Amino acid sequence: MAAKGPETMKKQTNSGIFNEENSIRLTKGCILLLYAAAAVMTLTGPRIVGHFMERSTPWLTGNTRFGVMLGCGYVCAALAFVCLTDLYRLLGRIGRGDVFVAENVASLRRIGLEVLAAAFMTAVIGLTCYLPVLVLSAAAIFMMLIIRVVRNAFGKAVAMQDELDYTI
Repeated sequence: MAAKGPETMKKQTNSGIFNEENSIRLTKGCILLLYAAAAVMTLTGPRIVGHFMERSTPWLTGNTRFGVMLGCGYVCAALAFVCLTDLYRLLGRIGRGDVFVAENVASLRRIGLEVLAAAFMTAVIGLTCYLPVLVLSAAAIFMMLIIRVVRNAFGKAVAMQDELDYTI
């Protein structure tokens, strides 16, 4: 079986409604929807926390529990807004063809740190206020690891590209 050339592969990934441009547009739209959802959750934070106050708690109770959950929730909301903004900008650069550039590596590093911070905040909530939130913490740690792998791949690609540029 003959290997496919770059032209054939480009035609396959950029044909029809499933092309790269539409994929980037769809992803940006999803980020904007998540941004709106995060805003709604931020505005209704006390009501959401009030709902969880009825559940059992591993450690904290009363107003202390409410304050920890609400405070950590607002920190997570701020992290979500920053992370979604970083993701949107990253997609914008990729859409313009700026893929393997140092700015994307830095952006992926920031996103990984933001997700790690959210994992820490959800771990605090899970350990002190509501154990099932630890599932979110574990998921965030897993996502952070995936982001780190992608960041490392981008970093190697940028280094290889820089080395190639200096060779020529």
